Amino acid sequence: MKMSDESGLLISATGHCVPTGTSEGRYRSWAARMADRATIERDASEAERLMSIVAYWERLANVEDWQGDGASFAR
Repeated sequence: MKMSDESGLLISATGHCVPTGTSEGRYRSWAARMADRATIERDASEAERLMSIVAYWERLANVEDWQGDGASFAR
């Protein structure tokens, strides 16, 4: 993984941006911060890019939630 232009982001081998130092449940807080940043972005294409990152992080948070729920049923 390599650092992106965004502070605190890594770009994975698949090209997705992932916040550094993420722990369980942090994707939603990162997504909220990025969404706030996207709303004030003047460049429409950059705002769209940021919102695509937000959508990706929200999906990751949902997967974490789903995996966490499944883990409790496995016992």
